Amino acid sequence: MSAVRLPALTLAALATMLACASRDEASTASAILGGQFDDSAGPTVAIFRCDGACVFSPYLNPVEICSGTLIAPNLVLTARHCVAPEIDADQGVLCSKSTFGDAYPADNFIATPAASVFAGGPWFIARAVDVTGTAGDLECGNDVAVLHLRSSYVGATPANVRIASPAVKGETYSAVGYGDDGDGGLGYRHRRDGLKVQCVGTGCKLDGTDGAPLVAPTELLGQTGLCGGDSGGPAFDATGTIIGVTSRGGAGCTTPVYSRIDAHAEWLQQQAVAAASEGNYPLPAWAYETLPAGTDAGTADAGAPIDASLPETDAAIATPGQATGGCTVAGRGDPFAAALALGLLRFLRRGSPSSGITKRVRSTS
Repeated sequence: MSAVRLPALTLAALATMLACASRDEASTASAILGGQFDDSAGPTVAIFRCDGACVFSPYLNPVEICSGTLIAPNLVLTARHCVAPEIDADQGVLCSKSTFGDAYPADNFIATPAASVFAGGPWFIARAVDVTGTAGDLECGNDVAVLHLRSSYVGATPANVRIASPAVKGETYSAVGYGDDGDGGLGYRHRRDGLKVQCVGTGCKLDGTDGAPLVAPTELLGQTGLCGGDSGGPAFDATGTIIGVTSRGGAGCTTPVYSRIDAHAEWLQQQAVAAASEGNYPLPAWAYETLPAGTDAGTADAGAPIDASLPETDAAIATPGQATGGCTVAGRGDPFAAALALGLLRFLRRGSPSSGITKRVRSTS
């Protein structure tokens, strides 16, 4: 029997951005499927990986789009597969086989807290990339990374980070990201509230055909609604505190898997200390919070099955009238937006499967 495969949430193809930006009519669907446009100041940001160093002459040179979260003025939390190549994952991520290569250079990454990537910035280039573990790590359970920015962003309050306690089955969370809305929109920040954590850690009794889990002990299973480009985006609890980082999802933008924040608590605190030193600002409270002693991050919610009563499809849980136009804020009159769109069009016209302008597929088994 073939392994069960979950498609990627990173989307390399950016043609849908251009289609969305050229519309005069508002879309009837939203990224974070079934959600709503989020025009706040953050802390969720869009991240481009560029073809080499990120440049604006004559246009930005993006290869992939991901999402991330500002957890300190100069520190962005995202997924490791957004910043490093995947090994043995051409047909999808296999938890028993797929690994990470070395991270790409820091200047290949640029982030914006703007609600639309066409809004003209502000843009922040990374000065350093750090990941959990080392090259060769298995993807599942290790899909966490940070970007240290060259300068701080002070236009938004960074997200609080829940490092001392795991999410629990049935807990309500919100998903935020810049991903594909399934209707031609990409690069616009949307959020979806009222989602439920399905299971956590070893409580997720999902096995592939080779016996490896589909959800690692240091991960949690969410409900639905995430698509290409949402990778690296946050799951926020009811207080707006981040509890998970988007890793991968099932066909049809269902069953998203998140890396658990608490499972990487010590490493995140170390990153916060380094970022505060670089940015010359006080440490956020979570960065020096005392962590529970002797706890096993991998056993949270052990034995608890997925709650079959929780709906798993967008049709089942979408709220009528909640979706908003995803293309009405593209800023088509902005010179930067026009230049970016033109550059993307040139880039995509020369793109092909061999040039990397394809949708990456990720899975676990």
